[in-house]
Amino acid sequence: MNISGEARILKDDRGVYKTTLVSTDSNKETGEEEKIFMKINVGFKKGVEVKNKTKINITNGFITFFRIDTGEVDEDGNLKRPIYKYFPKLVIMDFEVLEDGVDEVYSSKPKKTVESNFNDDTFGEYYPDTYSEDTLPF
Repeated sequence: MNISGEARILKDDRGVYKTTLVSTDSNKETGEEEKIFMKINVGFKKGVEVKNKTKINITNGFITFFRIDTGEVDEDGNLKRPIYKYFPKLVIMDFEVLEDGVDEVYSSKPKKTVESNFNDDTFGEYYPDTYSEDTLPF
C-alpha cells in the first residue's frame, strides 16, 4: 500500500520516529463525537534524520509491520508455536520538509520488557531492539 501526504513527525529521546493518526468515534455515554489518537512508528531510509515535530509531505512511502515475540506459546497437540504481537510501521522513502522541527526531543517512558501479560497499551512504550534499518529491503 503506497502512502503519501502531509504528516508531523515526532522524535523521542531514543531516536524513534512516530506520527499520530486521528479518527473520530462516538462516546457511548454522552453520544458526542470525540477524537481518538494512535501513534504509529515511522522509519526512513538509512542515514535520514529529521528533527522532532517536523512537518513533511510524503511523496513516496509504504506501510509495513514488525512483530514482537510475547514469550507465550500456542500449544496445539505436539506443535508449539510462539505467539507474536504485530504493529504497523510507516516507511518513508522520499519526502519534502514543509516546516522544520525543533532540536528538543520528547521523553519516552522507560522501555518495558515483553511479559506474558503483554497488551496493546505497550505499543507506545516499546520499540524492539531486534528491528533495525538494516533489515529493510533497500
